[in-house]
Amino acid sequence: MEFLKDTFGIKSIADLLAAMASIVAIITAIVAVIVWFLRRRRSKSKPKYPQSNLLHGLWDCLDSNLQDAFSLAFNHSLREGRNKIRTRDLFKSLVRLNDIYFRPISETLPNGSLPEPIDPSVGFRRVILDKDVCFSNCVTDSLERFTRTSKGRPINSADIFIDIAKYGNGKSVTNLRKHGVGPQEIEDIARKLDFRVIETKTKAMLSIKNCYATFPVNHPNTRICKGNFVILNTGRSVCNIEDLLLVGENIRLKYNLISEGHWPSNAVGVNGTRKLPFLVPVDKPQQLFFTFEEPLKPFPLPDTVVLEIHFDCLKKPIQKSLKRDSGGHQYRE
Repeated sequence: MEFLKDTFGIKSIADLLAAMASIVAIITAIVAVIVWFLRRRRSKSKPKYPQSNLLHGLWDCLDSNLQDAFSLAFNHSLREGRNKIRTRDLFKSLVRLNDIYFRPISETLPNGSLPEPIDPSVGFRRVILDKDVCFSNCVTDSLERFTRTSKGRPINSADIFIDIAKYGNGKSVTNLRKHGVGPQEIEDIARKLDFRVIETKTKAMLSIKNCYATFPVNHPNTRICKGNFVILNTGRSVCNIEDLLLVGENIRLKYNLISEGHWPSNAVGVNGTRKLPFLVPVDKPQQLFFTFEEPLKPFPLPDTVVLEIHFDCLKKPIQKSLKRDSGGHQYRE
């Protein structure tokens, strides 16, 4: 006690207990502050909706019409005694809403390729936010792709329909295929309507071989070149060839036309001749033929040229170096 008295000014047991109580109060306050800080930090990092429900995690990224579409599809499934949104349910709700994004698509698709709309008696009450929702594989895969994708704007009905129609494989997508609506047709529709859809493709794995190019000698006043190559996509998703360039000394030619399996005709739409972009499917080897043409003065042929193939799924083009045949006008890998 003499030590406590001399060091801390504590004269009695009552003073000691009061000092200890003060210390405990201070420690308790510090611990409370730390706990509050950790809880606040955890709440900031915690998603608004449980991660077990993909739709809840994406809800605020959907535009209001697509939120209505999912609500409608879920309410329809509940009426039928399910808590699972099938691809058909979602398509039926999109057909019923028929908003400004989906309507141009539905008007383009063949009769019978889409299901009938959900009954008008089904409402939009958003009980979906309070429930655990299951989805078909096609819808689940699409939501997962959008979860991994940088959005930049709200996801709309065109985004999700095009994504499922391109990459899905369930009954509703099979029905689209039976009516002649495949991934390429979906791409063509989106391009024709000038839709800038949010692309969710997973990584494609591309291999290119047997590259060939030739400068025909009977076009003295034109930079003209023809060529072909074989491409195979062994990845998990389709992708698009966006551009073709042939580069060399004094040469920079940009493609004009492309076709599969044969030389392009002189006009788009003739014998499969088309302009880019060109869809590269999964696990289907394709031999693509292309032409370059520019009305310029004659030029000496370089010893090597580089074929640049630009894809929408790659940041950099795939480049293939081609060597000129001795004294000729043909180039090969």
